[in-house]
Amino acid sequence: MNLNMKTIILITIFGILMIRRIQCMQCDCESVEAAGNDGEFFKGNWQVTHSKIGAMFPICGKLETSSQDGKKIIKLDDEEVGTLEIKCTGSKESDCEAKDNNKITGLFRVVSTDNSNYALVYICTKPASFPKDDYLILNKDKDAAVPAAVESKLKELKMESKDFIDKKDVCEDLKIPKIKIISL
Repeated sequence: MNLNMKTIILITIFGILMIRRIQCMQCDCESVEAAGNDGEFFKGNWQVTHSKIGAMFPICGKLETSSQDGKKIIKLDDEEVGTLEIKCTGSKESDCEAKDNNKITGLFRVVSTDNSNYALVYICTKPASFPKDDYLILNKDKDAAVPAAVESKLKELKMESKDFIDKKDVCEDLKIPKIKIISL
């Protein structure tokens, strides 16, 4: 293969990769309506019991929530990773939009909650040029089943709880990181 042929192949591969990158840059998080009644959500401890995609993090996590002056901070404590703290702002009370120096943006939206026993949340992060998102079912009890109110909301969103991964199927015998959400 001569030099011209190698150059043409390299330019073609580079072009394909650039087109894919441009397409992904236009990707966005889902447009999911926030619950709007989550004022009490940011108080107390929550367990992630189910996840749509079932990634080890955050399904094996625990949420500790609080609020101060209407501002939220998501704080992840992990013995191996250390502490990660994200300061949040949002146009809606239920939103937690985060940005850091590495151009990672994220969204934490409470989709449905009774503020005392369960919550359905949507998270979306854009670490590079494409979003990664997940729906999480939170409960006060780590062994709780999917509540009927969440089942109803999932149907509205054209999803079913049977498609979610149960924490018990993923996290047994694993070290569980803690996630803290603190509002300032």
